[in-house]
Amino acid sequence: MAMNFILGVGMTVHDERLHPPWAFRGLLRLFLEERGGDFDAIMSIASDKRDPFDQVQPKYHGNWWLAFTPTGPKDIPDYSPLAIVKYWEKSKGLTKGVTFPRYTALNLSELTEDEFTHAFASAADALRFIESEISNTYNHLVSLSGSMDALKDLSSRIMKLESDRAYKLKLAEAQLQ
Repeated sequence: MAMNFILGVGMTVHDERLHPPWAFRGLLRLFLEERGGDFDAIMSIASDKRDPFDQVQPKYHGNWWLAFTPTGPKDIPDYSPLAIVKYWEKSKGLTKGVTFPRYTALNLSELTEDEFTHAFASAADALRFIESEISNTYNHLVSLSGSMDALKDLSSRIMKLESDRAYKLKLAEAQLQ
């Protein structure tokens, strides 16, 4: 949610220079459509190749995953500090730094006073909305708590009535015999 807000405010000012990753766009669309549990859709987004290639991950040579089989680890993996340092030493020379495109920085010095005022008003509106949602949620939880208390009271009354009825039924049976 924070990324949505920050990216949204940034795009109102610098829409031609901010480009959210395709994976983020796809995930946002999924959650807006309330399909966050759709495994196939999430895997489709995860396998999307439109985002820039990560140059660091494929260069890692620790190979800790080779100790695993489909039924579990062959033996207990060595997670000792010495083994971790050896993995790091083996892979540290092969990694490349991640290059960031020029448009990822938000340069606030280019904004006018009106744009700052507009951004502040948008942020204030968002805060008011969030505060009202928190208040509504609190009131709803208080209402639910009251309903749960009433339900517990009703349940205890029903149990008492059933036990009284069973006791009276036993007395009536005893009198008939």
